[in-house]
Amino acid sequence: MTKFLPISKPSITQKEIDNEVDAVSSRWVSSLGEYINIFEEKFALFCDCKYALTTSNGTAALHLSLVSLVIGQNDEVVIPDFTFASLEKIEIYS
Repeated sequence: MTKFLPISKPSITQKEIDNEVDAVSSRWVSSLGEYINIFEEKFALFCDCKYALTTSNGTAALHLSLVSLVIGQNDEVVIPDFTFASLEKIEIYS
């Protein structure tokens, strides 16, 4: 028997749906636009810092963080040995 076990269960309200429709209608959904600016400003406030910057993916975020810290060749960067498993679902067999 296979049982579907979701990794997460999103909570989507009408507000999120309305914002998504508005963002898609504006034709700016990935790199620029009102929602990106609002998020960056609110996230900077949340983190109590002057600026926040969105990126298109985690790899770009990690790259920018290393560049901003002037990490270069022969510098040591310690990371966990397991960082991300790209799974859509976990199946439990019993």
